[in-house]
Amino acid sequence: MLTLGADGVIVEGEHFAAVTAPTAIDPTGAGDAFCAGFLARWVKDHDAAAAARAGTEVAARAVGVVGGRPA
Repeated sequence: MLTLGADGVIVEGEHFAAVTAPTAIDPTGAGDAFCAGFLARWVKDHDAAAAARAGTEVAARAVGVVGGRPA
């Protein structure tokens, strides 16, 4: 897996586009959020595409708030 920030992620040689955040406010925690979303989905069915989408969705939400641990 190779994360590419706003350009998405490459998983098992396949590129998955990033989900566009409504408004990117702070990138703090985006990588951790991506990993959490990816792994939460991956343990369910080992579907790399679904896990990549889940990771990018969670990361997109994370950059929409200030700080790595929003209230």
